[in-house]
Amino acid sequence: MAADILCVQVGFFRFRNDTDLFEIVKCKTSASAIEVSPNGKQFSTTSPDRRIRVFWFRTSTLRRVYNESLEVAQVLKISDAPLYQLEVIDFGRRMAVENKKCTATKCNFRRKL
Repeated sequence: MAADILCVQVGFFRFRNDTDLFEIVKCKTSASAIEVSPNGKQFSTTSPDRRIRVFWFRTSTLRRVYNESLEVAQVLKISDAPLYQLEVIDFGRRMAVENKKCTATKCNFRRKL
């Protein structure tokens, strides 16, 4: 049974400033969910500011930030890059779901179509 247990060596930090976890606080948001990669080398957090932050697990340094906000989706919809184009029905569905979430949490959202 001991061979079946996955042991992950966690990095230790002397100061919290050695990590990039303070990035979440600097953006005045919180982590609403966390997910660890299958190999245990990375973890990601999702936040109410609609950003996905990917960190290296061992050092907790920020690897990448994905902006999933509606403003970015609208810019991509208008752009000429076919790789990032959403179909009209999918884009409309996403707008409706996000607007419903915004009205439930009373966020200020300006619709630009």
